[in-house]
Amino acid sequence: MPKKIPICHCHKPGNLCDCPINWARCRHCQADITWTTTANEKSMPVNGHIRAEHYDRTQHVSHFATCAARKRPVKEAKQTPPPVQHPKVVQLNIFAETAIQDLHALRAQQQGGLQ
Repeated sequence: MPKKIPICHCHKPGNLCDCPINWARCRHCQADITWTTTANEKSMPVNGHIRAEHYDRTQHVSHFATCAARKRPVKEAKQTPPPVQHPKVVQLNIFAETAIQDLHALRAQQQGGLQ
């Protein structure tokens, strides 16, 4: 069984230790971290053992930004596919010729009735 590394540095026995329960060690680099809560109620580790419940960006440094041992996935550049060239679509109105003929006939009737 591997030896447990103590999380706090108070050197008190476990039942007398009054260190915060949100202290921990980074599993990647073994650095001291404190789990805090962001404004959006998300958990986030910050560097060092501090007595804070909520993350304050003016006072704390996120451990996500400073952990050197954590392997981050490399984001590949998104390759946009070339635009699809659609063939020109010509819509044919099969009724257009009949409609034009009907229009000419209607005009002829109207002009014939006026004369």
